[in-house]
Amino acid sequence: MNTVEIISQGDEVITGQTIDTNAAWLSEQLVLLGFDVVRHSTVPDRIADIEQVLKDASQRSDLVLCSGGLGPTDDDLTAEAVANVCAKKLVYDALAMGLMKGMFSRLNRKMVKANEKQVWLPEGATRIDNYWGTAPGFYLQLNRAMMAFLPGVPGEMKAMFEQELKPTLLKQFNLKPQKLVTFRTTGLGESNLQEKIGKFSYQNVSLSYRAMGREVQVKLRFSPLCSTEDYDTRCEAMRITLSDCLFAIEGWGNEPEGCLASVVAALLAEKHLSLTCAESASAGAFVRLLNSSSQTVAPVKRAYFFEEGADLAGMLHAPESEGGNVNYFCLAKTLRETSQSDLALIITEFEGVKDENDALLVQRSQIYLVSKSEQLRIDDQVTGSKEYSQHAISTAALNLLRSHLLRQG
Repeated sequence: MNTVEIISQGDEVITGQTIDTNAAWLSEQLVLLGFDVVRHSTVPDRIADIEQVLKDASQRSDLVLCSGGLGPTDDDLTAEAVANVCAKKLVYDALAMGLMKGMFSRLNRKMVKANEKQVWLPEGATRIDNYWGTAPGFYLQLNRAMMAFLPGVPGEMKAMFEQELKPTLLKQFNLKPQKLVTFRTTGLGESNLQEKIGKFSYQNVSLSYRAMGREVQVKLRFSPLCSTEDYDTRCEAMRITLSDCLFAIEGWGNEPEGCLASVVAALLAEKHLSLTCAESASAGAFVRLLNSSSQTVAPVKRAYFFEEGADLAGMLHAPESEGGNVNYFCLAKTLRETSQSDLALIITEFEGVKDENDALLVQRSQIYLVSKSEQLRIDDQVTGSKEYSQHAISTAALNLLRSHLLRQG
């Protein structure tokens, strides 16, 4: 199997000021193509260090893929370091300059002299065109390795890899791509999912988990040796096993894809249903997630936000509850009727639970959903930062809504 190393460059990366998402993304793409990712390296903006890591990597790997250091400032040293290691000079690339000038023109921005540095590439290198930014990439052969260099800006790097570099890699290397199928779940933690799935030991397929807040992704990675029959059998079995907590499958079948909010938004659009909601604990995060994920019109017809202790009944002009206790089902029904929506959802304020030393243990909230045919409530509790708690309670509300919509057929 062809080996690959990934090198990330920049003081901001090595000092932790910038999280290196490029290396993780590139690793996943390269593994799917059939490469064996053997090493990640991070190097500061010091030319001697860059030269040394390039020399070492070029002698032990088939492909070395670097991101960063192609900008216009004095600390962008990649092209110079590559030229030094290859004993080549930097040469002016007129076509790269034309592309750069075109980009500045489209952005209606003035190009300064410092940008000219970006179109001086090592002699003999093949340019990787950048239609998404200013810095071109390039690749060349050094010792054992094909050395490829891309900008550090994630959007530019990803587009250039997909559109420009990936086709070259497929031609240059004898690759046997793997298949990755991702089962996206919510409602169960990693340990619960592992217990649910049980022992997993099959030829030509491996299983892994990835937790992302309230979402846990179950990943099946199939080797090129896996037959189509086994591939479909394993995926179908996993779909059935996870059916009660599964909201999307990516890479197999005709199941919905995307995040939980986009799946719910698509269900609302498919069923031509409108929603009104009132939020407290989630602080508007539920509406933001749902509306921003919709591919059509915003599914939330009307939204209210109420702070802790606020008179929600008064806000909604709902009748007073008996005994002074708030009847949220009654409020949700009023909300649905007055807004002329098909569904109404209320997320109550957080109620903190503290220990004997007055330290906060968990925060609790309730979620109420009312439709023409059903009234639902779930109790949820969260720990963590304000942002995490808001996202977590919103995820629980989205999943409650998704479950209701699926039951309606």
